Amino acid sequence: MKPKLPRDLVAHLQALLRRVRRRRRRRLEDAQKHWSPTPIHELRVETRRTLALLDLLQALGFEAAGGKTRRMLKRQLDAFDALRDVQVGQEWLSRWLARFPEARPLARYLRRRENELCAALRKKLHRLKPRRPDKALKALARDLQEAAADDVNAGEVLRRPLQRAAARVMRFRRQIRPPDTQAIHRTRVAFKKLRYLCESLQPWLPGLSARRLRQMRTWQTRMGEIQDIRVLLGHMEEAVREGAVDLAAVRRLHAALNASLARRVQRLHAVAHRLDEFRPEFGPRRARRTRRRTTARTSDPGSGPTSQPIASNHETVSASSR
Repeated sequence: MKPKLPRDLVAHLQALLRRVRRRRRRRLEDAQKHWSPTPIHELRVETRRTLALLDLLQALGFEAAGGKTRRMLKRQLDAFDALRDVQVGQEWLSRWLARFPEARPLARYLRRRENELCAALRKKLHRLKPRRPDKALKALARDLQEAAADDVNAGEVLRRPLQRAAARVMRFRRQIRPPDTQAIHRTRVAFKKLRYLCESLQPWLPGLSARRLRQMRTWQTRMGEIQDIRVLLGHMEEAVREGAVDLAAVRRLHAALNASLARRVQRLHAVAHRLDEFRPEFGPRRARRTRRRTTARTSDPGSGPTSQPIASNHETVSASSR
């Protein structure tokens, strides 16, 4: 049975498909021209947004959204994981070297790793072409047009995929127990998907203001900082095992990072229940003028979602909302 969607929701989803297709193509062209962390990060973000939209369409009954195109985009995203981790490690380490100058051999190790990964990925990146995913996204837009109907309630259609995404976040956040950080990482990944869905469907979520979206981004950033510290610690331990860095050179930094990680995990655990407040609500579609205005504000940097700090200012090293 073919899915049926309200006409205004169909128009909205078609516009989203067109937007992610064009934005990802531009990000790919930028990354191919300028090999540096920023364009690669932006390409990964747009790829994730495209995947989130494909997941939504699949949940709404469009099976083609979960086919070859999604698998191809996921492989492309995963191919840059190791490089992104090294670049994140370099970013964090650069802010700690003033306090721990003896750890400079680790910085040299990370630069060598980045060069090795760049050499392997640069040719692969230049071989990527936007034609195949663009063709599939255009086909999905045509499928959406055929699904347009006049007697379908948007709230009823969207409730299930959004509630499922929120339930996944809540399930993982209940597993957060210091000092374990794996549940935080799983919660962050699930929360990121929920955030992308909420951004995409903001006109149908009456309680979702631009401020609320900034709060979601702040939560994602703070959970991401915990993962970033874990990544840097992993690089450090790998460098010592390989004999590229002497243990004495990173002993103090390793202890400081572990202490910072423990504090962040404890503080996040104390307020993690507030993630449940981001469960989406449903209501009538807002006016077109309001939708344009609020959507334009969602990219602004946000403030914290709670008066209880998760990390003190002197501990905050980066604002990774990957």
